[in-house]
Amino acid sequence: AWALVEVAPLVATATVSDAELGTHLKARTDEFRQPERRKIQYVTVSPKDFGRPASDADLEKYYKEHAAEFETPRQARASHILVRVPETGGSEAEDKAKAKVAEVIRRARAGEDFAKLARELSEDPGTAPNGGDLGLVRKGELVPQFEQGLFALAKGEVTLEPVRTPYGFHAIKVFEVIEGGKKPLKEVAAQIRDRLTAEAAENAAKAKADEIRPALQAAKDFMAEAKKLGLAPTESTVSRTQAAPLGRVDPLEEATFALAASGVTPAVKTPAGFVLAKSVESIP
Repeated sequence: AWALVEVAPLVATATVSDAELGTHLKARTDEFRQPERRKIQYVTVSPKDFGRPASDADLEKYYKEHAAEFETPRQARASHILVRVPETGGSEAEDKAKAKVAEVIRRARAGEDFAKLARELSEDPGTAPNGGDLGLVRKGELVPQFEQGLFALAKGEVTLEPVRTPYGFHAIKVFEVIEGGKKPLKEVAAQIRDRLTAEAAENAAKAKADEIRPALQAAKDFMAEAKKLGLAPTESTVSRTQAAPLGRVDPLEEATFALAASGVTPAVKTPAGFVLAKSVESIP
């Protein structure tokens, strides 16, 4: 069983004296403290207004000068069988592990199913249940000793000797080899065009912001001068916030609070474009 007591009617009839308000505020001053603020007038120069598609010649030039970006490395689909070397036992334990892998290699090269051998004998818990399958491997993904043995193999081959790595001894089989090479220009043209177009638009917007800053800085009326320049000025208030984790700060906030009275910021890069802001009033 339960009963509901509505709070709203009680709140509506409750009264609080000025003295009680004063006492509450005095005890919780920090809850009601506003941060330092700056009243600003600003304009935004957007890269979207300077979009110009990159030419075919620009694409070809970038493609030639940044050839390494479009290289695909050689890859191999491989499986392995691992026999770990015990931490104790010295050279005898090392020899036993190596001999066990050598026997695995002999059996695999004699025609036994490599996946079946891996499921039965491999000591790599991550791949043994899948027949030792490592999927597609490219250079730089595995330890150097393993890659050296792996990329020396052709399709269908098994390593002649056990391959020693910090994990132990391995038998490796390659099932497929995908040769590396350079992606053709037609395949990456759209990607390059988008990048160059965005970079050109950003550079043009920054140049425009730098060009108009002196006029805005010298103007007695920032808003009127901005309109004369064909821009859409805005008034706003920027608050001083606490430093974010890892020291990240809002670049516009940082530039605004670094200004002297009536100063105009350099072009500040923001997600909306490049902002030029004038500090109109400091509010403690």
